[in-house]
Amino acid sequence: MENMVKMRSLVVGSLFAWTGLAHAQVPSFEGLSVQGGTGYQRHAPVFFDYKTSGVANGLTAQTDQTKGVPVVMSVSYTLAFTDYVSLGLAYDHHLTGSSAARQRLYTNGSYSSGGTIRFKDQTQWSIVSGVLLDASTMVYAKLGTAQARSDSTNDNGSAAQNFDFSGWAWGLGAKRFVSQHQFAFAEYNQVRMSDTLRTSATDATATLQTSSKGSVLLVGMGWQF
Repeated sequence: MENMVKMRSLVVGSLFAWTGLAHAQVPSFEGLSVQGGTGYQRHAPVFFDYKTSGVANGLTAQTDQTKGVPVVMSVSYTLAFTDYVSLGLAYDHHLTGSSAARQRLYTNGSYSSGGTIRFKDQTQWSIVSGVLLDASTMVYAKLGTAQARSDSTNDNGSAAQNFDFSGWAWGLGAKRFVSQHQFAFAEYNQVRMSDTLRTSATDATATLQTSSKGSVLLVGMGWQF
């Protein structure tokens, strides 16, 4: 009987020791993390409904998509919501702007002027919810707000009027630890900058509407602290 008790104690103790060791070797997604990534982005800005004193003035605009290879740094903080679900907050900052796209202005259907437009100062705040697939792999969804500023130039080299854009952003991603504190990630984000009424900088009676749709695909590496 005494031997059985000792054997049972030895087995239970071994199981606890093995479990604790296994847990210590499992990379944790909780806490502060920093990541950097690159990939491909595009935006489709739209300028429409030009009016003067509330009446259509015959102006229309045609804008190509801005594209580019972004460099994005992100900081996030994650907490465990359950054993398999996490909840966190993330901040993304684009270190580079998009490439310049062609923009054309028409008056009553006839070309009147042109220039270029790109997006800069792009940021995003998101709530992030993740699901653990295994000890080192997580898939996650993002929902938040995005901001950007247009950077426009006329064909004669002068600066055109710029606008601040803001709207909703959401995305999906996955990350997997490749070492105890380092992980690889991939994610895709969609951005919708809502319709906004603008006033011309040169004529307070002239207005227009702006909006933009965009997407960002990123791959990169991160570090967990």
